[in-house]
Amino acid sequence: MREGDGTVIDLYAEHQRIHGGNEAEMYTQVLDAWIADQNSCETVMVTQTNDQASALARAAREHLIGRGTVNATHQVVLRDGNEAGAGDVIRTRRNNREITAGQRGFVRNRDTWTVQRIHRDGSLTVKSQNGGAKARLPRTYVDAHVELAYAGTAHAVQGRTVDAAHLLCNPNVSREALYVALTRGREANSAWVITDSTDHPEWIDGEPATTAEAALHLAIERAPEAQSATQALRDALDPRSLRAILPAWQHHLHHEVHASSVDALAGAGLDIGEPPSALIGAIRDRYTRTGVSPKTTVEQITQASLDGANDPWAVLTARAQQVADTLPADSNEWMSAEMNAQTLSVQGRYAHLRRLAADPPDWVTNRIGPRPDHAGGDTWDQLANASLVYADTHSTLRQPDPLAAHAANDAGRRAHAQLMGDINQYRTGHATAHQPAQTTAPVITR
Repeated sequence: MREGDGTVIDLYAEHQRIHGGNEAEMYTQVLDAWIADQNSCETVMVTQTNDQASALARAAREHLIGRGTVNATHQVVLRDGNEAGAGDVIRTRRNNREITAGQRGFVRNRDTWTVQRIHRDGSLTVKSQNGGAKARLPRTYVDAHVELAYAGTAHAVQGRTVDAAHLLCNPNVSREALYVALTRGREANSAWVITDSTDHPEWIDGEPATTAEAALHLAIERAPEAQSATQALRDALDPRSLRAILPAWQHHLHHEVHASSVDALAGAGLDIGEPPSALIGAIRDRYTRTGVSPKTTVEQITQASLDGANDPWAVLTARAQQVADTLPADSNEWMSAEMNAQTLSVQGRYAHLRRLAADPPDWVTNRIGPRPDHAGGDTWDQLANASLVYADTHSTLRQPDPLAAHAANDAGRRAHAQLMGDINQYRTGHATAHQPAQTTAPVITR
């Protein structure tokens, strides 16, 4: 396989280790295969993208919570937006000699661990799956360098050996990724190939193969140099795009909202443990919607007594979700200078997209139609802006038609479905029932 010998694919096919179907089918089947292995062996799902890995890991965790393997009562948010609790298996993604593991070891990139305890400061006590050494991962390390280990890209799982490995890929998978993914399992390695190209016009080599076996033959026989050059061209991103800057901004924002909220809750005399992610999310969403700081929101939701509340966190979360947006935006003095700079960059990109919507690319007018001079112009402007925001966030403005396919992750699929529904309603003469997809930047005060 590593040398490009396609006959190895025939061997996998003979042993019924290669499966094909559309995207939804393959996501479901690779997850089902992983679940079926849980009672008998150690297993991992291998993907082409981080979004795929994150989605599959989240689904796998939900299964483990349901069977009682993972405790979801107390959780901490990881770098990919997933959460982890006691019993979860996680992967560290950066060497850190200052975090000791056992008597002589230290935390290494790609090591896997079982979470044993979540501390009040958000740090984790973990136990190595390779030798049993224990370590305590600081909250800052968890935020930036820890992810769930149930699924990962070929790069992330490189060096890990399990009993069974399951690869989710499309015909554009590289030979190198195939080799890594299909050699992780001691006993079994299987590939689940997305062969339905309806939503994937970006695949190279013209129309993709009609069978999973043929698709993998093309992948394994493809010259590595040609693959990398083509992929590099396709993946080239404008470093100013929302796709490039939003993930880091969202991650840092969640971390700083969490820290500010914990301080504000302590200042309000609430010392009842780690606040749930739903509460932090509500406080964060209010900030991005209105510019109201975490401290102000906490002050509002803690004014009324919590006496007699069976679950104070649930009460506070409900208040944060329902509090009226009537206050003016606060200053951003509560956040770090780095966070404020990132926020201004995000706002600047949204402003650029609003300007671009005034004279949009042809693909926008091809989708929505020409801008009317009469009633309906405001809705057209919103749809044009929403289309550009979607493309800049989930695709790329450089594609001929960024709306031709939905994004790979769940959030992208939902955004695409909503936007296309709004456009179809507009074109058929029906006013949209709500403002199309997010078109404005998070509120920022200087």
